[in-house]
Amino acid sequence: MRVRVAMLGAFPPAIGGISACIGNLMRSNLNRRHALLPFHTYSRKGGSASYEAESVPVKAARVLSDLARFIQFLVRRTPHLVHVHTSFGDWSFWRDSMYVILSRLAGKPVFLQIHGGDLESFMRRHPAAGSAPRILLSLPTRIGVLSAMQERPLRALGRRDRIDRVPNLVETEEPPPRSKTRSELGIPSGACVVLFAAPHLYPAKGVFELIRAAEILLPSRPELRFCVIGGGGAEGELRRIGKSMRGGERVLFTGNLSPPAVREWMSAADIFTLPSHGEGFPMSVLEAMSAGLPVAATRVGAVPEMVEEGTGGLLVPPRDPEGLARALAALISRPSLRKRMGKHNREKAIRLYGMKNAEKIFGACYRLASTGAP
Repeated sequence: MRVRVAMLGAFPPAIGGISACIGNLMRSNLNRRHALLPFHTYSRKGGSASYEAESVPVKAARVLSDLARFIQFLVRRTPHLVHVHTSFGDWSFWRDSMYVILSRLAGKPVFLQIHGGDLESFMRRHPAAGSAPRILLSLPTRIGVLSAMQERPLRALGRRDRIDRVPNLVETEEPPPRSKTRSELGIPSGACVVLFAAPHLYPAKGVFELIRAAEILLPSRPELRFCVIGGGGAEGELRRIGKSMRGGERVLFTGNLSPPAVREWMSAADIFTLPSHGEGFPMSVLEAMSAGLPVAATRVGAVPEMVEEGTGGLLVPPRDPEGLARALAALISRPSLRKRMGKHNREKAIRLYGMKNAEKIFGACYRLASTGAP
């Protein structure tokens, strides 16, 4: 009999790393070996923009309704195990902890997978919460983390042997021919395209450092193009800055794109960049690695684990637009280095982060959580 696993989190068409992760798991061999039972915990309006626009009373009412719906789900679907996807976000952790509590009260083992953020910064942002986060983190049977950065403070809580390292996984099919996608996207043959992609253009994604680096590089490099994928947040202000700066006509803002369209841009680009102030295990970097791109990113979260500096890309400190510009310039001026780094990244993505690893990684976590083994 297949183990029935309740899969709780944001499902496509919602946007963001959790949605991308769940979408991949639902399509993977994990879903063939286990019966994954979807339960959507995010805005049913279909995306983060609608969710963020909701008032607190509306959010609270919807969450209470969803919790009641989840109780019915537990009774009707009788999962053997509950897999909850969350992050140390200011709202999501508290909401998702309610699902953990209900699952434990129902006698279900819980595998809590933490995506973005880390416990220490979350505690600093919520000093009034006292020991509540620590108590809530004692409830899951096992906890999955993306990186060593997330793991250390959890081990300090005494969880120790009940923590699993579960990296995000990515599709690794062969990218379409680069010349074909560049032609379809109207990219000149001699252009060098630097690509940035994130669901939301928030300052914490380093978008202002990105636009400052573009401002530094564009005037002296006529072959250079920047493509910025994402929407909301600071998009309007970024567009205004782009229009006003020299060479700004070579900065393309696409807004949010569908996953196939993002993959098309990945296959057409020369360099991927993510100058975030903080990250977990960013899906966009994984997708760039799978597409065979070198990466210029900030040294945050699990990025140094993913991108080997000097081998798979160049890493800079966060909030350093000049450093980002220097890293990008080094890659722009050396096509052979870009090719070598891109090849290394693709091979690493296939070996470590390909979807064929889904059952091996998560199947082991499910077995341990179901048995309560340390």
